[in-house]
Amino acid sequence: MRKFAIELKTLLLVVLALWTFVPWSPSTYAQSAGKGQVTNVDGKQRTISGYVRDEQGEELVGVPVSIGKGHAVAVTNDKGFYSVKVPTSSCQLKFTFVGMKEEIINLASGTKDQKQDVVLKDNNTLQGVVVTGIFQKARESYTGAVSTISAEDLKLHKGQNLLQTLKTIDASLNFQVNNLAGSNPNNLPQINIRGNSSLPMSVAEFNSSTSTSVNTPLVILDGFEMSLEKLMDYNDEEIESINILKDAAATAIYGSRGSNGVIVVTTRQPEAGKLRIQAEVGIDIEAPDLSSYDY
Repeated sequence: MRKFAIELKTLLLVVLALWTFVPWSPSTYAQSAGKGQVTNVDGKQRTISGYVRDEQGEELVGVPVSIGKGHAVAVTNDKGFYSVKVPTSSCQLKFTFVGMKEEIINLASGTKDQKQDVVLKDNNTLQGVVVTGIFQKARESYTGAVSTISAEDLKLHKGQNLLQTLKTIDASLNFQVNNLAGSNPNNLPQINIRGNSSLPMSVAEFNSSTSTSVNTPLVILDGFEMSLEKLMDYNDEEIESINILKDAAATAIYGSRGSNGVIVVTTRQPEAGKLRIQAEVGIDIEAPDLSSYDY
C-alpha cells in the first residue's frame, strides 16, 4: 500500500510539471458566418461599430446584430449604436428588425477596426399579413377564413369593375342574377359571401327583394365603412391589398355587422417627399357578330 501511494504521488508531480512548463496556444475563435464556419486560429479579432437608422434618419433601438447565420451577438442601444467583434477574415453582418427589410453587410478581410452605419428600409409588402381593418395579424396566427388579394392579382384579373374583378379571383363571392338589369354595367349587383345568411320573414319581404340587402357584406376602406356602390366604382390602381373575411371570426371584430362577411380594402399610401402622377387611358370596343344574318 505504501508503494502504491508513492507511485501516485510521483504521477501527480509529473502532471503538475507538465502543466507548468508546457506552453499553451491561445484558444481558437470560431463563429458562424456566411455559408460555413469562419475560424481564426490566431484568435485575432477586430471591432465593427456604427449606427442603425431608418430611411428618415431616426435611430433604431433594439436591432439585433448577428454574424452570418449565427445568433445575435449584440443589439443597438437607445441611440441606435452597436459594436461587435468579428474575425479578421471575411464575414457578414446581418441586421433584422420588425417591419424592416433584412440588411446584410459583407465585410472584407482585414485587421483594422471599422465604422459601418446601416440604414434599414421599410418593408411595405403585405405578404403573409392579414389586415382586418382594426389590426394587422400574421397569417400563420389568424385562425379565421380569409382571402388576401394583392395589387398584382387585381392587375392580372382586371374586369369590368372592381366587383367583377373580385368575383373572378374569389369564388366565394356570389352575384345574384338579375335578368331585368341584363348586362347594364351601371347596375349595382346583389352579392353575398358563401351564400345567404338571412331568410325573408314574409312573402312580401321576399318579393320586395329586401332579403338580398341584409346579406350584403360589410365594406371597410382604410378603417372606415364605405358603400358597395363606391367599391364598385373605386380605382383598382390605388389599392394595395384586399382581405375578404368570410366566417364568424369577423363578428368578433365587427359584431353583427360582420355576420355576412367583411371586405377590407387597403389603399396605397403616398411616399413622403415624392410627387407621383399616374395616368391611364384605355378603350374597350364591343360589337355583336351579325355575319350569320347575311344568309
